[in-house]
Amino acid sequence: MLDNDKIDAIRRLSEANLDFIEFFRVLALRQRNQKETDVDVLVKGTNENIGPEYERRRLVRIFFKELEKVGIGTLRIGRRGKPTRFIWKTGMLEVVRTVGTDEGGSNTIENLQSDEESKPRILAHRYNLRENYVVNIDLPVNLTEIEAERLSAFIKSLPLKNNLKEKHNEL
Repeated sequence: MLDNDKIDAIRRLSEANLDFIEFFRVLALRQRNQKETDVDVLVKGTNENIGPEYERRRLVRIFFKELEKVGIGTLRIGRRGKPTRFIWKTGMLEVVRTVGTDEGGSNTIENLQSDEESKPRILAHRYNLRENYVVNIDLPVNLTEIEAERLSAFIKSLPLKNNLKEKHNEL
């Protein structure tokens, strides 16, 4: 059973970091309580809009460290082939329900799920521009031809004409 201090602390965590709400949303999809949650499983279930997998993994660890400070459970770093995981002292679903409803009784996680569905999915792209230079760009999965042409025109406008002429003359 959660006391009021823990409930308040959990709600403050979810309000302070929008990424944490995404983690609570993923946990809310569970039908049964879990005694422990594997960090990698939670990372794979999260929305790619948060960032690349390594960034989501880092944020999930921070999320669980914050829950550990509240006294909800313990983050165990994986050793000897065991995965990094969070061991729940309090029922996981009880914690999720704490965030899932506001004081007025409306389900904030369901509201967030409908908001997430309206956001575009993002794909991270890497392009080797030069031997020692990689360009990273995040684009929506459903990028249209018109958007691609606009982006292309923008990139074509970036080089300085004088620098190009100087480089060309040196060759």
